[in-house]
Amino acid sequence: MEDFGRIMKFTDPLPHEAEIIKNYEYLEKYLPKLLGERVRIDERALGNYAFSLGLRKKVVEHWTIPGMYPLDDMAFARFIFWTGLVNFAYWLDGNPEGRKKFEFENPNGKPFSGAFALDKCFYRAFGERAITSDMIEPHFESMEKARIFFKGLCDIPFLEWRYWNMREALDVLKKHFNKDPINIYEEARWDVKKLVALLVLRFPLAFGGDVTTLNLYNTSPKASGHKILSFPFYKLAKLLPVLYQGRALRPGSSLSKLVNTETIVAICDYEVPKALRHAGVLVYGEELAQKVDTEKVIHRHSLDELAIRAANTVANYEILKRLENWDIVALDFAQWSSGKASAKPHHRTPTPAY
Repeated sequence: MEDFGRIMKFTDPLPHEAEIIKNYEYLEKYLPKLLGERVRIDERALGNYAFSLGLRKKVVEHWTIPGMYPLDDMAFARFIFWTGLVNFAYWLDGNPEGRKKFEFENPNGKPFSGAFALDKCFYRAFGERAITSDMIEPHFESMEKARIFFKGLCDIPFLEWRYWNMREALDVLKKHFNKDPINIYEEARWDVKKLVALLVLRFPLAFGGDVTTLNLYNTSPKASGHKILSFPFYKLAKLLPVLYQGRALRPGSSLSKLVNTETIVAICDYEVPKALRHAGVLVYGEELAQKVDTEKVIHRHSLDELAIRAANTVANYEILKRLENWDIVALDFAQWSSGKASAKPHHRTPTPAY
């Protein structure tokens, strides 16, 4: 990790995140209890949280763990594309061995779990090599081959979702990007705005499907009619440039740095809202808190899940406005690390989005 000392100014968020913020404000005005009784933002705690972050030495993770990620920068840029397609939902339900998350053997200690276990599956197959479509396609010719590819100390959950994301990517790369994910960054001209838009456009299943819609049909006289609000979170599409930029900022990196990283507001997953809840920024209503703390399922696209993720986005927007010289690369790592360290449970949602 290195000090992240570039001069940055928080600018307008990505268009889809601006839509989330606008729709959250609409609900606050016309239907304040719909999401507010589930999750509210404590403004005083948010201010204190931003102030405490501002006092820290700001760091960015370069993702250079030996044996986990390729040390070659160009190979890493390809690696995070492939892993990013399937980086979601690792928790297990009813595992006969009592495992709570997908795990991969670690000969030096505690098993790798979650995203680290996923990364080890790819590194086991390809090591330091730069992964192209021709190299990875044989492992995804069938569901059974995909199961073998992802075999850890147990089978990976939600295999079918992962398989079809990989099949989509192989077809799209062949048609549009000469079978090489490095061409995606080049077509986007190393611009975060263009990169996220391109991922969402070309990979509608893997990167473009993370959208929750809320149908407000005659829910209030002020919101009457067939009004539909869209909340396009696009977590995986935003995480890719954040990880890329982390490696690009490593001293001596051969990667071109991305522009407009300051337009990303939030990477809404399991760990970030847990960190914000632990800090008192997000306050869960009694019923939702009980569900999360007892590890009950929060269904995808439910009002509970929407309340968590929308509040996370709005809170991050306000936090970034209060911080000088920060962007999502530093903020997400701080939040993700804090979430991982917290003893509080995260919300459990079976989803291919995060």
